[in-house]
Formats: sequence, C-alpha cells, structure tokens
Amino acid sequence: MMKNIRWIMLAVICCFAFGSGQSVLEIGGGMTQLTGDGSEYFKTGFNINGNFFGKTSPTLFMGLHAAYNRVSVDEDEFLGGYTGLGVDISGSISIIELIPSIRIVPVPRPGQSARFFIQAGGGMYLMKGESEVSALGYSVSTETEENEFGIQLAAGMIFGAPGTTTLTVYPMYNIIFTEDESTKYFTVNLGIALGR
Repeated sequence: MMKNIRWIMLAVICCFAFGSGQSVLEIGGGMTQLTGDGSEYFKTGFNINGNFFGKTSPTLFMGLHAAYNRVSVDEDEFLGGYTGLGVDISGSISIIELIPSIRIVPVPRPGQSARFFIQAGGGMYLMKGESEVSALGYSVSTETEENEFGIQLAAGMIFGAPGTTTLTVYPMYNIIFTEDESTKYFTVNLGIALGR
C-alpha cells in the first residue's frame, strides 16, 4: 500500500512540474562516496543525474531528481594487505534514485549571477550489489537487490541568470532506510541547467 502511495505522489508531482509555466531541466554528474560502517572497503565511485523542476512560486520549485550511482570494491583494502595469496575479490554496488524533490532558490537581485539553493526530497532507491571471490581455481558469485525508501538533502550554488543556461554545483547527502541499518552516502555534483 505504501509503495503505491509513493508512486502516485511521484506521478502527481511530475505532472504538476511538466504543467507549470516555468520549468528547469538539469543534467549532470559527479562523484559518489559511501559513508558509515564498511564504507572503507569501497572506492570512490561516480554518478550521473538529472533534475526536472517546475516553478510553483517565486522561490519554490517542485519536481523529480533521478540518478545512477556506482561504487566498486577496493580489493586491497578488503584483503587488508594479504594480497598475492591467489585470492581475487571484485564487486560493485549500483543505486538508482527516483526522488520527488523541492528546491528553494531566493529571488535574484538585479545583476546577480550567483544564487544559493537548498534541495530536499524523499523517494525510492533501487539498489543492486554484485560480488565475486576467486581462489584456487574456484569462484563464488553473489547478487542482491533491494528497493527501499530514503531521503536526501542538498545545498549548492547556481551560476548564471534565470532563464538562461546555468551551472549548478552542490553536494548531496543520502540516507536509505535499509533492513539492517541505514545505507548512507554523499555525492558532489556538477550540472548544466536549461530554464524557460
């Protein structure tokens, strides 16, 4: 039931954003870093993301944030220095974000080309983990999938005049409410936005 409500909310927000008089499409990417217990066993990864917002008031935008993240296992860190023993470990975690979001941007003053913004949202995280361990000519592979609710918070800067092509720079922190304990990671993003 709760999953259906989330998807309905997502559809309503997207329709509202597409139907608004002023909208912004933003495409970007950046780096992804897991945090918390076990994060030291993963390398810094990457993300590709997009935002679509419709303007609902002079300072408030509502819409959708979507992203693909991928981080890989750090074999040297995982083996703790015991490399060269014929054991190979590889693996990765990929996370897709589908997050209805709001963004608050102050009304620019005349001639102002840089503005601060904050962004927040809650939605679905589609996670997939893959791993393979090889030793003595044998290998074992595992694969897991999990779809969970989570939240994200961001703050950043927009460079450029409203209604033109602008540059956005922002860190974003994500918390996914997974079964055992929350999965946490942050991203640092650079995007190009087209507004009308």
